[in-house]
Amino acid sequence: MSQRIGRFEILRELGRGAQSIVYLCNDPHLQREVAIKTLHFAEADRRDSQSLLAEARTVSKLRHSNIVPIFEAGEQDGDPYLVFEYVEGGSHHQRQD
Repeated sequence: MSQRIGRFEILRELGRGAQSIVYLCNDPHLQREVAIKTLHFAEADRRDSQSLLAEARTVSKLRHSNIVPIFEAGEQDGDPYLVFEYVEGGSHHQRQD
């Protein structure tokens, strides 16, 4: 595993799902921690990447206290990633228990 996603330094894994992994990363340019969600498709499909980017554009325009802001979107080794504000605490699922 690469120790970087784009310019971001991976600090540790926060969680994973069927097609994605979320990492805690350091942004060396802005000197802050961020959460990065990487998506791994079984087969590289440009439509999946374009759909994700369109979704990211929509979500990035939303402002609500229950929506974590998207800072950036990119692609590494054919896999798209989204950079979010890092919010300390458990997952939404953990908080519901």
